[in-house]
Amino acid sequence: MGYKNTHIKDCTASTTCTDLDANSECSGSTSGSLCQCKTDYVIGSAGLCVLPVTSTVCTATGTECNSITNALCDTTALKCKCGGITAMVENKCTGKACTASTTCTALDANSQCSGTTTGSVCQCSAGYLMGSDGKCASGAATVLVSVTMLFACFITRLL
Repeated sequence: MGYKNTHIKDCTASTTCTDLDANSECSGSTSGSLCQCKTDYVIGSAGLCVLPVTSTVCTATGTECNSITNALCDTTALKCKCGGITAMVENKCTGKACTASTTCTALDANSQCSGTTTGSVCQCSAGYLMGSDGKCASGAATVLVSVTMLFACFITRLL
């Protein structure tokens, strides 16, 4: 896949492309080669290469989904998906549309609406972050879960 017309760039080496987008590469090494998305990446709405949410395969640890904002691993389907207060829009997870915080708190008690007008979206409340389970958790709890998962992976590697 190539870039949108505004991002097409001639190249002869991948470094020429990665200066433009870290997830791109040069299609060849001769004159006339163009930058393109790396394997498994697609053009996102901003014209840059992104991992598509629902086709990204993940394992039970879910770390493969970390590069997709607000995505988490569906450990049953082993595919990345969007968290509870987010929805997939153009292959990325963005806050669900809302005009009142009750819309968001019905999905997650620790979330709120970013405003009261069209274009407002659900987001985690102040002091909360999207956890690996797709729920808004206090910043300390999110760090604890991440450290615990990292420690579990480390122990598994030692065994």
